[in-house]
Amino acid sequence: MCAKNKLKFILSFFLVFSAIINCQGQKTKKSEIVKSFFEDIFIHNKSSEKLFVEYADKKGSGASTSKDTISDMFNKCVLQLKADRKHLLNKNVRFDVENYNTSSQPDLRYFDKKAGKRIFVVSVNGKIECYVLMKKSKILAFHYITKGKEGPTYFYTK
Repeated sequence: MCAKNKLKFILSFFLVFSAIINCQGQKTKKSEIVKSFFEDIFIHNKSSEKLFVEYADKKGSGASTSKDTISDMFNKCVLQLKADRKHLLNKNVRFDVENYNTSSQPDLRYFDKKAGKRIFVVSVNGKIECYVLMKKSKILAFHYITKGKEGPTYFYTK
């Protein structure tokens, strides 16, 4: 009887441990996707079309928007990102990516904590450059607006 209980405990522990490791791997994978995305934009200078195929969530937020419209919006956002952060173009910078909920960065923008597990903070040399909203293993949005000076921040996910 005691051996059965030990076996049950060991199996339960193994299942919980496996689930934790799997979840941690997914977070790491997502942060690596975000890091690769920024490296492909700023270091490797990939085209917006290639970036869309490789990284973008092609369904958007679920609204009835055509794939062409999502592609056009994604391409415009990439161009805007490059224009806003010219200081990162064609430089061999190191992008640091952390999950929003566990980020060590000071002065984070305020996002809903529920959404925080899907948001990643991109920084270079300790300065926050961007926030990225993920949907599964794809990028849903990286452009956002803030209401007021210190109000909540929202992603545009049409």
